[in-house]
Amino acid sequence: MRICLVLASWGEGGLERHAIELANALSLTHQVSVIVHPVMIDRFAKTIQVFPVNMDRNRQNPFLLYDIWSILKNNPFDIVHAQASKATILLARIRPFLPKTIGFVASMHNQKSALWAFARMDHLILGGNDGLLGGRTLSIPVSCIYNGIVPSGAQGWTRDKLVHEFGFNPESPVYCAVGRFVPAKGFDILIPAIAASGVQCLLIGDGPERVELEALVQKTNAKVVFSGYRKDGMSLLSVSDGMLISSRNEGFAYVFVEGMLAHRPIIATDIPMVQDFLPREVIVPVDDVTALTEKLNFIQNEPQEWDRLMQPVWAKADAELTLENMVLRVENVYNAVVKAHHDDDQGQGHH
Repeated sequence: MRICLVLASWGEGGLERHAIELANALSLTHQVSVIVHPVMIDRFAKTIQVFPVNMDRNRQNPFLLYDIWSILKNNPFDIVHAQASKATILLARIRPFLPKTIGFVASMHNQKSALWAFARMDHLILGGNDGLLGGRTLSIPVSCIYNGIVPSGAQGWTRDKLVHEFGFNPESPVYCAVGRFVPAKGFDILIPAIAASGVQCLLIGDGPERVELEALVQKTNAKVVFSGYRKDGMSLLSVSDGMLISSRNEGFAYVFVEGMLAHRPIIATDIPMVQDFLPREVIVPVDDVTALTEKLNFIQNEPQEWDRLMQPVWAKADAELTLENMVLRVENVYNAVVKAHHDDDQGQGHH
């Protein structure tokens, strides 16, 4: 199959990682091209045809629309797959001027207020559950496919090394929390709960709230160590005694998937993706220091029970959140779209 992925964002985020891993995996068995920002060129497998397009321009820019249109017009693709909102809007605008033979698929990774562009595709893939649609419906087929990943692995880290490196007490559990230091991640709720429960936590990440969070640790005397941003953050997580997620809101949380695939026990706030995997006993309300403190006391005192609650979670993650499973399900969507196009052509008497 001739597949083209369109990605209008760039950087090191979860969306970019997803698009790169999907394209690279598809390229093992299909002819894959990508339309991406020039800074992304080297992130893809050598077998992939990369079309660099300046995505800095806004979604109404006629030159941006023309650049994408001319690539799609001059290359025979069976499927064009838009990654997230901006790419979908660009494709929705130029679709009327492209060959009718192309099937259009879009992926939605976060809740969006406007759905008109997604509605102009042939199929919508939700990178999570249908909560992303906020109760609204579309007249096109919709599939929920979680982003599968290749887990990072321990990469030479052990619990002893972690304890030693960051100066923790080896006799007590060491938990990890990972993310950018922004209000959405709720670390300002997590730190007082850590202080009140007396647990130890490694905070992996960086961001605009770092100074405030460090001041909060000083003020509350919480046993928190800041590691800064680390490329091996997921490996540190994989040798810790558990993972704490305090987010106020979140789209698809890669760290959550990494934690499950590393078979770490998890405590998390009540955000959409968490509800699909974790039992109620390990979920706490958003923005609630008291509830989070109680849960931290529970996991310290009952680690075996916490572990027991997580067993079915790990089994489900191993079955559903692998890269192979994701690619297989995306291919099924592509095949359905291509078949529907073919059937339409037959129905109109074109052979």
